[in-house]
Amino acid sequence: MSYEVILVRKEVKENQTAEDFGELLENEERILPFTQEQRAHLKNAMQARGYKIVLDTPEETEFEYEEETASALLTRHALYLEASGDGAFEISLAASELADTDEFAKYDPQNGGWEEAQE
Repeated sequence: MSYEVILVRKEVKENQTAEDFGELLENEERILPFTQEQRAHLKNAMQARGYKIVLDTPEETEFEYEEETASALLTRHALYLEASGDGAFEISLAASELADTDEFAKYDPQNGGWEEAQE
């Protein structure tokens, strides 16, 4: 069984309910894109966590993590993290840490949608 979490700009969360966001994912072009600085930050943060780039184009960057237990895809609109088994904890933690800023929001469909910031 695979586990997936998605990171987007915080403005997307502010303007969408969890149900609406699920529909929005069907047409990624409607999701507010990351700025160039945000994409660069996410790319660097993923590498700092130990993710290795396996494909890098102007449109997307693909990452793998430790013996393929997890993977990630950074597009212009979202960061998709996917794993199975032990990798599920890693991607959830990575997305939560990245969302612990004023820039990004974590969407976790397995846990009912948007993750609320911890005070």
